[in-house]
Amino acid sequence: MSVKFIHRRYVTKATLEDKLAGKQFSVSGKGGVTVAYYWAADQSKVLIGVARCHQDENFNKRVARDIAMGRLYSNKKNRHTELDLLGLKNLTPKSIHDIVDGWLENQERLWDMDITNCKAN
Repeated sequence: MSVKFIHRRYVTKATLEDKLAGKQFSVSGKGGVTVAYYWAADQSKVLIGVARCHQDENFNKRVARDIAMGRLYSNKKNRHTELDLLGLKNLTPKSIHDIVDGWLENQERLWDMDITNCKAN
């Protein structure tokens, strides 16, 4: 399986244009989180690298992906996270995505971040 990404961004109050388009919020161009994850070939674990962008900084998807992938492949201690999948049966790429997404939601609570899932690919 190739490396997959999840991007989450902060939301702000809807602008007048957004409200006219029926939207209740706008996605901010500042701050967010990018997760790079890889399902190990033996399917026993998922490796995760995370890049966080401060709410005062402009979000750059390419830079965030590069940082997250660097952490994913880093050999340094505490640079990436491993989720153990032993005992889980019939895993699919979609179920792996859901597991990583659930992990990220939990981390967001720990980080006290109010962000939304903008795109996952």
